[in-house]
Amino acid sequence: MHANKHTYAKRQLVLLVVSLAVLIVVLVSVIRHKGGLEPQPVPEEPKPVIEEISKCYITENDGETLTILSGDASRSVPLGGYTLSGSGQIADITLTDGTVSGVTVYEQKLNDKLISVKTQADGTYAIELEKLGVKQTTGDMQCYSLLGTPTVCQISDLTIGYAFSDFVLNETGKIVAALLVKQEEMEQIRVLLKTDDFAGAMHETVSLHCDTAMDLLTEDGTGELKGVQTLEPGETLQIAADSTLFETANRIYARPQALSAKTTVDSILRNGKTPVYPGNFEIEKTGEGFLLVNELALEDYLRFVVPSEMPASYPAEALKAQAVCARTYAYMHMLHAGLQNYGAHVDDSAAFQVYNNIAEASETSEAVYETKGQMLLSGGTPVTAYFYSTSCGYGTDLTAWNLTYGDEMAATGGYLRARNIAKGQMLSDTQNPDAHSSDAQESAEGSKLAEEDSFATFIKTADADSFEQEDTYYRWRYDTALDTELLLANLQVRYEKSPGNIRRKKGNGYVDEKPEKLGMVTGLTAVKRTTGGVMTELLIEGTKDSYLVCGEQNIRYVLAGENTKIALGADYGKDGSINGMLPSSFFVIEPVYETDDGISTEKAKEAPVVISYTLYGGGFGHGIGMSQNAARRMAQAGYDYKQILQFFYECSIEGVNE
Repeated sequence: MHANKHTYAKRQLVLLVVSLAVLIVVLVSVIRHKGGLEPQPVPEEPKPVIEEISKCYITENDGETLTILSGDASRSVPLGGYTLSGSGQIADITLTDGTVSGVTVYEQKLNDKLISVKTQADGTYAIELEKLGVKQTTGDMQCYSLLGTPTVCQISDLTIGYAFSDFVLNETGKIVAALLVKQEEMEQIRVLLKTDDFAGAMHETVSLHCDTAMDLLTEDGTGELKGVQTLEPGETLQIAADSTLFETANRIYARPQALSAKTTVDSILRNGKTPVYPGNFEIEKTGEGFLLVNELALEDYLRFVVPSEMPASYPAEALKAQAVCARTYAYMHMLHAGLQNYGAHVDDSAAFQVYNNIAEASETSEAVYETKGQMLLSGGTPVTAYFYSTSCGYGTDLTAWNLTYGDEMAATGGYLRARNIAKGQMLSDTQNPDAHSSDAQESAEGSKLAEEDSFATFIKTADADSFEQEDTYYRWRYDTALDTELLLANLQVRYEKSPGNIRRKKGNGYVDEKPEKLGMVTGLTAVKRTTGGVMTELLIEGTKDSYLVCGEQNIRYVLAGENTKIALGADYGKDGSINGMLPSSFFVIEPVYETDDGISTEKAKEAPVVISYTLYGGGFGHGIGMSQNAARRMAQAGYDYKQILQFFYECSIEGVNE
């Protein structure tokens, strides 16, 4: 009995222990489920946020905060305990958690006349300075304008031919930043002289002589130009690939010893003659040949531009208008060089303004003198004063070059407008000058001409109120057989010249592909016109491929067919010729089709083939800005040059010093 009691008690104890163990397991599980006993991770120390700001410009430093300019944005950062004195420096800055923790200041600066800026294959630049030679840039080189409030600017804003910029160097001598520090009146322009008949930029040889003594100099890398030779009056400088003058440098400066000196460049022809120039010369040796730059006073340059762009026989007020346009156009390119890589603001061809193709004339020189310094300004800035030969009675704006109206307004500030170039409109302007910018009727007329039927009616008639209705190119007609091989060849040439503006039709859209095939042409259609009626998109439909041609210049080139003859004048009674390009893109197309039923001007529903076409057009040139022949007619009617200019440009006319 005692043994049984003992066994029973033992069993009860075991049961109690087991129960307690189960209870503990359950409690632990519950507690763990609630997170009470879950091991807690040890909090990590927060990692500092590091930011590197490269080649920024320090605009302000009050000892506690830096204000820096970088990437088009200005920001303030606390110095913390970091000590830095001064501002107006280029620096690499390290921020730790938004506070300055490190600064590397680039202290070496230099200033010299900027000669050229050449883009390298790796995207960096080779910057040539007159006395210090060529300096390479780093890949992250920055440009800042310090004219007024400091801003980020572009390398194209650096002024060629002037010492307006400081260049900041690193320890290896590479340029890390450029600072545009001043913008004074500029009196000298740099003109790239092209080869015979403006064929190209690179000369195989250069030969010239001066009517006074001429010094030849080159940079020696020490910050000075050294003389290498002096030519006697009339002595010829002959430069070829093996010339020893380029042993130490790639650029020779040829400077006459008299301001009135005249230099004849024997190695080129202009209008069948050997040209004579004022000013200094630079000859650069490159791997492709020699570049020849003429540096001269802007006003001297204009004396040789105006007669090359407008006949000296035109009325004085027209010549003055041309002089102001030419000066404005040139100065704009002096501010933003058109040929930085060649070390020039402009070249001497029609790509900019024709220079010294026709000799100086007393009438044009007088026009330059009487308008000395005057330019067209919009918002205080010189405009791009576009001009052209002859209108069809209406001008256009930059939408002719496939800019949208918003882009055109942004690009020009709205100073260019499509205008009805008519006597009544000019009279209205002069009687009520304030109406010039708000003539809703004129704007509506210009927009109406973008409609095909309206423009066809307009271009096939002559308007007696038009200033130019008696001029040769006011109206023209061009008839030609359609040569599909020539048409395809023209498309291919323009594709290479203007990629993206010759587009192959694919499905419901167009792709940027080189024209390879065309087949028989089944349609020539004006797809789009813009203000004033200028055609900006042409569809050429072929049995193998179809192409959209965009831009007035491309259209003029592509449709210049095998026939070189053109009928001119309001009655088409004068004979003329074309040389690879139609006079303008202000025209309508009338194709002639070969169909199963014979020859027809109506497009057949099935398998039409264009065998020829007639163009009814008007005007000569792009139609943007001032029409030179309209300016002539306005001057003959008694209007002065300011009235003429303000008809074509909504600008102020001010002296350069103003």
